[in-house]
Amino acid sequence: MSIRAERILAEAVAWGLLLGLCAWALHAALAQAATQTWPFFHDAWRDVSVAQGILDGRYPEDPVILGATLWYNPLTGAMNALYAWMTGETAAQANVSSGPWINLLIPLGFFLFLRIGFGAWTAAAGALFLIAGNALHDRTGTWVTTTTYSPFLWAPHLGQALFFIALAFFAAELRHGRWSSRVGLGIAWGLTFMAHTSPAIVFGALYVLMQAWELFRTRPAGTNEWRTRLLHAVSPIAIAFVSSLPYTYSILWNYQFRMKNITPTRYVDRVAGLDQLPGLLAEAANWTTFVAVIGVVALWRMRKRVPAARLLLLWTALVLGFLAQFYLNLVLVARWGFGLPQLVPGHHHLINLGGVKAALFGAGLVALAGLAAKLFARGNAERIPATRSASAVLLLVVASIVLLPAYAKQLHFSTPMDFGWHTESFEDRRECVDWILANCPPDAVFLCDEQHSIRLVMPAARKAVQNIDIFSNPYVTYEDRVAAKFAMYDAFLRGDDAAFRQLAEEWHVTHLLVLEDRFNEDGTKENRLSFEQVEAAARPYTALAYHEDGIAIYRIAFGDGA
Repeated sequence: MSIRAERILAEAVAWGLLLGLCAWALHAALAQAATQTWPFFHDAWRDVSVAQGILDGRYPEDPVILGATLWYNPLTGAMNALYAWMTGETAAQANVSSGPWINLLIPLGFFLFLRIGFGAWTAAAGALFLIAGNALHDRTGTWVTTTTYSPFLWAPHLGQALFFIALAFFAAELRHGRWSSRVGLGIAWGLTFMAHTSPAIVFGALYVLMQAWELFRTRPAGTNEWRTRLLHAVSPIAIAFVSSLPYTYSILWNYQFRMKNITPTRYVDRVAGLDQLPGLLAEAANWTTFVAVIGVVALWRMRKRVPAARLLLLWTALVLGFLAQFYLNLVLVARWGFGLPQLVPGHHHLINLGGVKAALFGAGLVALAGLAAKLFARGNAERIPATRSASAVLLLVVASIVLLPAYAKQLHFSTPMDFGWHTESFEDRRECVDWILANCPPDAVFLCDEQHSIRLVMPAARKAVQNIDIFSNPYVTYEDRVAAKFAMYDAFLRGDDAAFRQLAEEWHVTHLLVLEDRFNEDGTKENRLSFEQVEAAARPYTALAYHEDGIAIYRIAFGDGA
């Protein structure tokens, strides 16, 4: 077999495997999405609120806080809104039905990076592991703590997809040095920031360090060459900055990046907690990690002649460094009560690590195929292409047999749990949100518990006095909103109408949302203010407007006698 024939075979196998895996996963994802009418986790409700705000023509305002502008990366919500506009679905339903299609960008972008940087065999093996292999290493469901394909539209995964596309352009730029690759790199990097901050930060650090490495390796000879190299290096940064302005101008111009609520950046997913680290390390001790280590060795050996090898090695080191800083932070906080600054929750680097391992697995599998080819060729150079191709195909078949059954059993192919820990059904929530959308203007402000703000008010892109801290605008003071909510509750319960009115008007409250009485196991009331209490109080400024399935909404209107 000639080298050309081997390349043709590799391309056919790689693209065939990618398309087959994507078709199978898409079919399962569409079947799962067909069972839902409502997204079932907090992040999706936030993206639905951005989408609804866009559909209402309110971009770039904060969907939850009156008078504030957006703070969270809006691209996922924008794609959600575009899909809703194209199909005529509601923003919430579009979030569910668009996920299986939009998420195809994840394996496609990853495949393109490996295909451009290393070739078809590495791309095939890496894509196989990205889609199916990461399913072996997850304690709660693959899509939450690593990078893979899933039915759920999720900003961190969309950010990873665009991160991979930026890597593909970067690999092409390192290989060919074309301006088209630099422009594509800058746009993809900017869009990555529009989707999620974590992969954009990783890519930024990767880009700067990689450019420094390349300058150190080649050492430009004169002033003109230095200027040219610096122009080539800085141009993608400028393009990325401009591409991200639909998002970044809000936090740079309106907020000057001054955080007043750091809780969102300090969030730690329970799977990534310090107590879970031994379990995560134990899960990683398996044959796929061994193959990935072989990939690291192979990359190190080819680093001088293959630019993408240097890129992947540096990416690996960066992600491991970010994770080390994250866990060091957890130790510092646990022992001494302080931590190092961080812009994003550290568990997002576990997601990025999933992409790193998939790429290393692809490199390792191909290295094993090359080793087998040399052994079986027995010194006959003409036999190496054929034996290498046969070895690669055989290893891909074996890996598929081992990995695919585990992937098929993952959480995202079964009926989803309600990650919101909320007793109302999806249908109850959908009906309430639909009512809010139809009967409340976009600048309506709700007084309600934070859990109902995020589940019922936020998806409608209506405003609330207080939202959950980790989903609240970090550039707006949070404690004042918590205090105002409870002060209004207390004033209402003690019958101090003057104090309630003063606070309600100060915070522009137009609606009160409460649930029927609920009690904990010990008999204490679960909700601070309930439907029964509001009805018993019979205040003249509360008018019942909605009462279904235990959810009640009152309009607040003060007359002269209030």
